[in-house]
Amino acid sequence: HGAVFRKKRGKNMEVHNKHNLPYPFVKALSSNHRPLVEKRVRVTSLIKPPRMTALERQNWDNMEVDVSEMMHAMLGTAFHTVIENNSDGDPDMEAKELSLAADYFGWNLTGTMDHLSKSGVITDWKTTSVWSAVFGNDGWEPQLNLYAQLARDNGYEVKGLKIFSYFRDWNERRSLDGGDYPEHMWGVYDIDLWSESKAKEYIKDRLATLELALDKGTVLCSDEDRWATPDRYAVMKPGAKRATRVLDTEEEAKEYLYTKVGKGKIDVRVGEKFKRCERYCNASAFCKQYQEGTENEFA
Repeated sequence: HGAVFRKKRGKNMEVHNKHNLPYPFVKALSSNHRPLVEKRVRVTSLIKPPRMTALERQNWDNMEVDVSEMMHAMLGTAFHTVIENNSDGDPDMEAKELSLAADYFGWNLTGTMDHLSKSGVITDWKTTSVWSAVFGNDGWEPQLNLYAQLARDNGYEVKGLKIFSYFRDWNERRSLDGGDYPEHMWGVYDIDLWSESKAKEYIKDRLATLELALDKGTVLCSDEDRWATPDRYAVMKPGAKRATRVLDTEEEAKEYLYTKVGKGKIDVRVGEKFKRCERYCNASAFCKQYQEGTENEFA
């Protein structure tokens, strides 16, 4: 169980099983990592931070990942498989699991859309955290619009884009509190459809930045790319275990404490600067920006 699983054909990253998960889990999760092809990039890689994608491509043979870190991927695969296996007979379905490719600016872009309706609507099935609905997911719009451009360039007419999302961490009690928290464990979202010119300009810009990252290594990840969260300031009443209010700045917290609460203290809730780097980037071990904490200079 603790062995390293390697692909038999093509070069690939090493997949470990440090926690001795059962063999079927390891085999299923190991198959998600495919060998790379020169000048070919998947939609899901192109929309990621260019530095991340470049480092993954440059260090693919030397990267390591543990299967325990990919459990969500297995849930997503199972979710897609159930839907795909039950799609036959859908009167509105033009195609399912439609894999397409097209050449742009010297690169071959590939992508697989989950569902294309006869009315020209692309739908992507997702298993996500509920917080993607609460705070939004900035990757959904470009991903679906790149699928749309691939579809156009392969002769399909596209009239709309949708996300159907299953929230793997949805909590019924929290849903009763109202606000922005989803009422159900699923959600359907319309995604803005870009013009063909906007989609191609996005592809052009992303490929140019990716090439720069591959060639020079001078492209850094932004705080947004790294999913950085700022420090926040919790106003605590004497003896209280929960904050009365959590504010964005120390000045706001002090003012609230002195004018609204009177007595108490302010606890600093330290933000995370490298959340994505630490837990969601397989190439972070090769990234000088992360290893050296680089902020505003090229690594």
